[in-house]
Amino acid sequence: MAHGKAFLFSVVLMSFPLFALAAEGTIGDIDDFQKQRVLYEAKAAANKAKAAAEGFDSTSGVALGVRPNAAAGVNGQANIATVDTVPRLVKINGRRAIISLANGNTTSVESGQLLPGGQWLIMSIGLDGVKIKNTATQSIQMLN
Repeated sequence: MAHGKAFLFSVVLMSFPLFALAAEGTIGDIDDFQKQRVLYEAKAAANKAKAAAEGFDSTSGVALGVRPNAAAGVNGQANIATVDTVPRLVKINGRRAIISLANGNTTSVESGQLLPGGQWLIMSIGLDGVKIKNTATQSIQMLN
């Protein structure tokens, strides 16, 4: 019986370093996750600053630039300005692209496809970006 207790005790002692190594691995994983979190926060801040510099509201994706309607309203004052909601390119994957919409949703699209809402038509997808056309104004923009 004493021999059985000694064997059990030695098994427990030999397995202790394995538990210690496993614990060190999880601490390293936590450190890696922390580094990634800091990196992603820095990227988010950089993207927010870039969007502000390009004239986009970083939270809604709405273009900050407004264009007044051409027709004048009462007393010669311009009508209320309209706001364009320009989609953003997330990534190009071959002949398809992933587009982020103003409401925060993303969608996978091909050339010739209308974005949800029908305001934008995907004209072409290439290495240089995605060419879109506003169906209301017929204006063409490049997302890259």
